[in-house]
Amino acid sequence: MTYASVSTRDAEEHRSMRYAMKFVNDAPNAILTNANLAAVLASCGRPPKPAEYPFIRRYVETLAAELRRYFSIGTQTRRYRADRDYGRCGLHQNIIAAIMNAARYPGYYVERTQDALHAGYGAALAYEKHVRGYRIDGTLARHISEMSPWQFANLLGRMVDAGVTCTGDGERFFTRMARDLHAVSAS
Repeated sequence: MTYASVSTRDAEEHRSMRYAMKFVNDAPNAILTNANLAAVLASCGRPPKPAEYPFIRRYVETLAAELRRYFSIGTQTRRYRADRDYGRCGLHQNIIAAIMNAARYPGYYVERTQDALHAGYGAALAYEKHVRGYRIDGTLARHISEMSPWQFANLLGRMVDAGVTCTGDGERFFTRMARDLHAVSAS
């Protein structure tokens, strides 16, 4: 490999990365996931390398971290809390409702919370349809319903990272998750 070919490759990577960053800056409300970045970089004629770009993880980590901050969730937080207005309420439903509100009502939350929660809209739709709608494997539904709020926030973050933007993507995600759960329990 000559010096010229190295510099040409670096220039191409820099150009495609600059285009990806322009995409992020031009569309601040766009949901940037590994799948979306792969599409952007593929349109530049460059094979995607999502692991090289730490700003992608920022959106996933931001969703889980913002859910934990907003709902004051720690590792030992119980799933149900006593609510003054509604009695006993589950944090899973409150988390999904917050994500839905962030996507449906712009300005409902402050900008930092709004941007972080909006990224999880596709994951929340998939959860509502497949888990709460009893469309997935019963063992997986029980596994998800028994998650602590901390684990549930991580699940939503993993769904965003996997590129779940609609219920079809969610169905594929839950199918893989069920297959992995059954493989672990079989061994």
